[in-house]
Amino acid sequence: MKIDTVILSIFLIFIIVSSSVVAIPENEVFGSYPLIYKVYPNPYTKGEGDEFISIINPIDRTVNLNGYSITDLEGEIFFPPFSIPPGKTCYWAYSSEEFKKSFGFYPDFSYIVDTNSKTKMIDGRIKLANTGDEVVLKKGGKIVDALVYGDSDYREGWASKPVKKPREGQILKRNSFKDHDNREDWESPKETYCGQTNFRPEEFKFKGKVIAFTSPDSSFLTLTELIEKAEERIYIYTYTAENLALAPFLKDASKRGVEIKVLVEGSPAGGMGEDEPRFLSYIKDLGGGVGLTKDPYVFNHQKFAILDDVTVVTSENMGYSGLPVDNRYGNRGFWIAICDKDVSAYYLKVFLNDWNHASSFEEENLSSFGLEREYVPIGGYKPKFESKIFDGEFTVFPVIGPDFSIEDNPLIDAIEGANDKILVEIFYADLLWRENPLLNGLINAAKRGVNVYILLDSSDYNVEPDKIDNDDFVRYIEELGEDFPIHAEIIEKKGLLKLHNKSMIIDDAVFVSSFNWNYNSFMRNREAGVVVYNKELARYYEDIFWHDWGKGKIERGTLIMILCLIVAFVSFLVARRFKRS
Repeated sequence: MKIDTVILSIFLIFIIVSSSVVAIPENEVFGSYPLIYKVYPNPYTKGEGDEFISIINPIDRTVNLNGYSITDLEGEIFFPPFSIPPGKTCYWAYSSEEFKKSFGFYPDFSYIVDTNSKTKMIDGRIKLANTGDEVVLKKGGKIVDALVYGDSDYREGWASKPVKKPREGQILKRNSFKDHDNREDWESPKETYCGQTNFRPEEFKFKGKVIAFTSPDSSFLTLTELIEKAEERIYIYTYTAENLALAPFLKDASKRGVEIKVLVEGSPAGGMGEDEPRFLSYIKDLGGGVGLTKDPYVFNHQKFAILDDVTVVTSENMGYSGLPVDNRYGNRGFWIAICDKDVSAYYLKVFLNDWNHASSFEEENLSSFGLEREYVPIGGYKPKFESKIFDGEFTVFPVIGPDFSIEDNPLIDAIEGANDKILVEIFYADLLWRENPLLNGLINAAKRGVNVYILLDSSDYNVEPDKIDNDDFVRYIEELGEDFPIHAEIIEKKGLLKLHNKSMIIDDAVFVSSFNWNYNSFMRNREAGVVVYNKELARYYEDIFWHDWGKGKIERGTLIMILCLIVAFVSFLVARRFKRS
């Protein structure tokens, strides 16, 4: 059995077990009854047979469901004797088999029961409305708990406006076990969707090698060297992949027996580029696998690759500007290659999970003629930064979104622990998203005296006069900078196509990622990043940052001070000369 199959099997077992066990915070105050925990009223699937309702036992003793029922005022489910231990959940679904297809395990009860499952059929049924309905948990006819959503006007046992109508695929999930019988119990900045994973942060410490490189200076050369060294697998998981110049390197790898899989967003903004279907078709012709991702995320925007035991994380897509053949052309983006089998095993779990939920790429009749031609856009950038291998001790924290984009995010922990400086390069920052945990963390760090510098892209579409975008963000930060050391600038591109980076240097750590600074990126996209602690490594990326910022460039406040001194000095000379005359 292949190692990736073993890893996936272990991961699926973890998902199945953890799906019915919930950690109850010790400081929560509970009522005396079970509560409605999750409701899935608007499934992706045709027929919506995987629609479900779950009940959780949040108290410190076993609860028996005998005498309990659930109603939507049109139908009602009556539970038989069934015990729920503390902290565990009970699931009712419309169809046991459809539920298992979507979630990987059978529910405890259902209306339609597959003969091969252990699911129990119980009296009654419910079919929830997509636009609005109510779910009422009762015991002996008395209301125990309620959920009201969408356009329902039901209010008995409910003390507020309904929870907003769920999107397709969205699971309504309770966020508090302190029951207030209102929408605050259910609404959270992070929405939950069918098929989303629940990866958790992990820390990896190792002594070994990390390769630092950047676009456009050294990305293509370094990545293709890693491809040439691969012996077992090349798994690429990126938003878009269209760089035909990779074709001969992947062809050679295929001839060596290397397994190749490419996973991309099935519906990128604006559609696939002209060369992407041809590139993906070529991978299939080599005998490789190609998957297209979509639900449950708005976009699968991550950018990483696994080459044997090496994990490459980047801010860039596998296109001509993010991975330029000629390093005088392209985006500024950070790349990092982590040579550690435990780190690669972590990202491999993410890849395999999403691979197994992807659809196949079925494009046909695409000519392979010219796929291996050299496509080399040339620009005016002067490359400076070669890749560098660092040999030493590293501490690594993967960051996977939306799983822990907000809560338990190691990047936020690093920002909160910063003492000296935080340097940011970001393609786009949505100023209207005021709940941005990174921006709020940077402002708080500056208030503690940490020097914060934020460099943003200056492309025309990011500095439009009639839109709130990067130039407005800079003005906002400038106002804050009058009181504490936080600074923001629009990049002077100096031959770069654009600043497409999404990275930070935080004291002796570097963060490389695909995360843009907007709501969807943190809450609804699949994203990936990594925080790596190593002083020498951080200095490599810091040098690039100061080059892009314009090291030696006089800041506005310093310039004003110098001008004032010059004016004062000239005035002094004039006054002195006047006295002599």
